[in-house]
Amino acid sequence: MAKRFLKIRRSKPYQYLKDKFLYVRAYVRWKLNPYPKDIGDNPIFVFNHIPKCGGTSLNIVLRKWFILRKDYSPHELKFPDPEKLEIEFSKFENSPPKLSEIKPWEILGGHYHNSKLRLSKRFPEIYENPGLKLITFIREPLEHHLSMYKYGKKRGHDFVKNLSLSQYLENDCNFLAGALECNLENYKSRIDEYFFIGTLEEFQYSMERLARKLGKTELETIPFENQTNSKTLFNSLSEDEIIKFKKNNILDYLIYEYVKNSSN
Repeated sequence: MAKRFLKIRRSKPYQYLKDKFLYVRAYVRWKLNPYPKDIGDNPIFVFNHIPKCGGTSLNIVLRKWFILRKDYSPHELKFPDPEKLEIEFSKFENSPPKLSEIKPWEILGGHYHNSKLRLSKRFPEIYENPGLKLITFIREPLEHHLSMYKYGKKRGHDFVKNLSLSQYLENDCNFLAGALECNLENYKSRIDEYFFIGTLEEFQYSMERLARKLGKTELETIPFENQTNSKTLFNSLSEDEIIKFKKNNILDYLIYEYVKNSSN
């Protein structure tokens, strides 16, 4: 009986009906509980999901508030054949979703840290759209890099292949700045353009602030998903390596401190 029920749940008709139900429910909730007036009548929500910054946990909550439309690019673990990956990536790169089709009860979420898929490349009009509501989370830059490295090694991703920790920390600088499309001249104004930026270190508090901005009910404690414990890696670093990393990633630290001190 259990296997038969599982088969039914995985069937296309069941998934279709489930998706329709969730879509209608999200629409009804939006109509009964509209956003605060300062958000506007037709907001377009986009989640810039920076890897290893709490995005998996955030997506759990976003699915309760919105219909989540995924915009995640293919990667080498799903398509290990390089030729197949190139074909799939090209298809994805050349077929971005239309922001004008995103409904107020939906949110578009994806990874935009790849230099070929920056927000402004995928959606050239994104920063000029007055109805756009960008959301993201960041974290302390060194902790972020350590988590990325450990996660990449564990999963077997190409971005850490054949790299020692020291090599990775030297080669992959100012990751957050790239994902946010910031430089030393514009990082404050770019951050100010976001509807909301939270920090992983204050994830629960950040989520409560986001809920209030959206006019949602207060949240219960949110469990962290997809965590990567990087304490051992941090303890393996010398003081000189840490100082060098902070010097090489000064822009990321400026961004992190500005976000912590702002109240967007």
